[in-house]
Amino acid sequence: MNAFYRKILWHLPRKVAHTLLHYDSHKEIINWKNPKTYDEKIRWLLVNLYGENEAKYADKYKVRKYIKDCGLEEILIPIYGTWKSSKEINLEELPNKFILKANHGSGEEFYSIIENKNDKEKMLKEFRKIDSSLKFNFAKLECEYQYDKIEPRIIAEKYLEDNNKRLTDYKVLCFNSIPKYILVCSERNKGRDYFDINWNYMLFTNKEYRSKNKIPKPKNLERMLEYASIISKPFHFVRVDFYDLDGKIYFGEISLTPAACMNSYLTQEAQLKIGKEIQLPIK
Repeated sequence: MNAFYRKILWHLPRKVAHTLLHYDSHKEIINWKNPKTYDEKIRWLLVNLYGENEAKYADKYKVRKYIKDCGLEEILIPIYGTWKSSKEINLEELPNKFILKANHGSGEEFYSIIENKNDKEKMLKEFRKIDSSLKFNFAKLECEYQYDKIEPRIIAEKYLEDNNKRLTDYKVLCFNSIPKYILVCSERNKGRDYFDINWNYMLFTNKEYRSKNKIPKPKNLERMLEYASIISKPFHFVRVDFYDLDGKIYFGEISLTPAACMNSYLTQEAQLKIGKEIQLPIK
């Protein structure tokens, strides 16, 4: 779907817009009265429930207050500051390595990995990228309404690494505050593998997305699941992301609409199995 049609979608009634988006990505008409798959049910929640009230969870800066209110401040990644423009950033006040993020979106255009702040050419490039992202309304890309009322800003947070490698991302799927599955993103997000809470491998992803390496059970899995249960209490469904580094758990983010309701790497059997766990409210 090209950019022209996407601009139109934002102004359409929610059901109409997401009927078109779902058909574009899945090549089928969504059954709004009886959605069954993972993507269908997430989309139902997005259309019927999500908006300004959910912005504080989608906002990568404001969500920190929610985590503190849950009594889990110790799992927050330390931040060095927030700004409305890269022009406000004083590199002298930052460590050599850090992560630069825009708080109102997701994807490569909304973050930068800074491994050497003294590389002026690299810094100028990343500053231009992050400033450009601040002008973009991420909500309109896939009509994810919870992002619309976020005030864009830049965050610099601590650079986390494990033996000079990017961290493995543990994404816990919670249903009515009960963790059921863990999506593990490894190998720089090329590997996408699912486990149940007892660390049994689930054949949820298509073969080309499965990791080629054995994924060990994280040291703090039980504590991670406990944190996910606490954080997920307000939601019918939510994905809560964590890192597990040297025996310490860090909170990543909350995702109400994983992959913008386009989890194409999942098998149809997995779509139905995960979807069955999502109990929609009567509406």
